[in-house]
Amino acid sequence: MICSAQKIKMINVKDIIPNPYQVRKTFEKNELEKLCKSIKEVGLLSPIIVRRAAEGYELICGQRRLRACIMAEMKEIPAFVVRAGDVQCAQLSILENIHRKNLSFFEEAEAFYNLVIYHRVKKGKATEMLACNQGEFNEKIRLLSLASETRRIVAE
Repeated sequence: MICSAQKIKMINVKDIIPNPYQVRKTFEKNELEKLCKSIKEVGLLSPIIVRRAAEGYELICGQRRLRACIMAEMKEIPAFVVRAGDVQCAQLSILENIHRKNLSFFEEAEAFYNLVIYHRVKKGKATEMLACNQGEFNEKIRLLSLASETRRIVAE
């Protein structure tokens, strides 16, 4: 188990700082509006995951949910407060996002690269943690070597 939570806690949205390991860079406004509408109608069905920060809490998983709750003008949001290190936070963020649709190849590649370079996780361990094969992992990281214009064209 990566981390464990004891109970759900209501946290003021103003006390939550962004996840520095957030993989996803773009959030579709239309999708956020749909999620906001759903939250207004039935509430938030799945709590976000946070860890304690120097001041307040740091978001680990649930960026879309948090943004939608803020759009819905919620003051507090249910959250699991966990104890997790930086590598665990990066891993959870990557896992949450690669299991969702519309994560770009480049966002995924950057996440893989960051796990290996900044968190010093060996590629073999990273592929095991993320349940992907070594070839796929290496190919995605190689995408980062493309020229910026080529990356833009591929992204479009």
